[in-house]
Amino acid sequence: MKNRVCIKVSIICLISAIPAHSESVLGLTSDQILNILKPFQITQDIDKKSLNQLSRSSEVHFLDYKSLQEKITKFLSLKKPLKFLLVGFPFKSANTEKKVLGQVPDMAERRSLEYLYGCIKSLKEAYPYGVELVIFCDGIPFCEYLGISAETVKLYEQGLQKLVQDMPGITLVTSDFLQEQLALSSTQHICDVIDKYSPSDEDFHKQLETDPALQDSYKTLLGRLEVEFDSVQGREFLKVHGPLSKITKALMARETRMRRFLEAQFDAKDFIRLTVHYSKDLGKKFGIKLSPYSFVTPYHGVLVEEGDGNWFIRFRKDVDPQIFEEVSEMVNGLQCQYMRLKK
Repeated sequence: MKNRVCIKVSIICLISAIPAHSESVLGLTSDQILNILKPFQITQDIDKKSLNQLSRSSEVHFLDYKSLQEKITKFLSLKKPLKFLLVGFPFKSANTEKKVLGQVPDMAERRSLEYLYGCIKSLKEAYPYGVELVIFCDGIPFCEYLGISAETVKLYEQGLQKLVQDMPGITLVTSDFLQEQLALSSTQHICDVIDKYSPSDEDFHKQLETDPALQDSYKTLLGRLEVEFDSVQGREFLKVHGPLSKITKALMARETRMRRFLEAQFDAKDFIRLTVHYSKDLGKKFGIKLSPYSFVTPYHGVLVEEGDGNWFIRFRKDVDPQIFEEVSEMVNGLQCQYMRLKK
């Protein structure tokens, strides 16, 4: 593809006069990077965990860090900035009845971004050539399947931009950015570009019939969407656009096409891929937590602050209004709602 997303990154130029690193120094620094990343790592399938589909025997997995460490060492040896690509922060769930407080980013997003920023700052202290986190906001490719308008996605992205404006080293790839970089006149054209990649919906359905791993992913996503549409508004949407199985398959097919679009736009040699889901293959993707203790992502839940200062992200329906009260704080010009222990 001729058009490529060009992302401006801040590169810290420190060391033109420093001699080449020995293998021992490279190994030492890559060990430091891994030790910083490990506390942020997702070590179990949080999607299944949130649906109570995770068996005890599968809660802890052995993880091989060799391929990831080799990638980090490669960046070091080439004196390249350490760049991470994370796909996420699409839009707030439409289920304000049982999951979220509203449609714009709130304190759940802010604290999650602060959590990621803490990781980036620690990496910058250990890695000499600069560190950048690029977040690809994937709302436009999926909003039609969940009854979210493109305008609502853009408002969400604009709110995110405000929340990260004091976090140097975090770059958002929003729909506006994509439209500009790919010279597209509308958000629908973003989907059109993605849909030029394979597989077609028909080919994906055939693959789903014979692929056990894909069938397992389908089952998990189906369960997550059942929760998503568990509201008056959600059930009305399903009456018109359902059934749920049809939506799930269409969403998964486009997700597969988007994965290939991203591979074309973001060269694997220049980025270490992150994911908000559990990943066994760390050479492909590193599963990164968006909060210290929670299995719910910020765009699917409510931030709950307890008396000891600890915070969690939970579904709205799981927060007792007799114990917690809804409050808000202004952050970078954005009013951020959350739930706080009553005084």
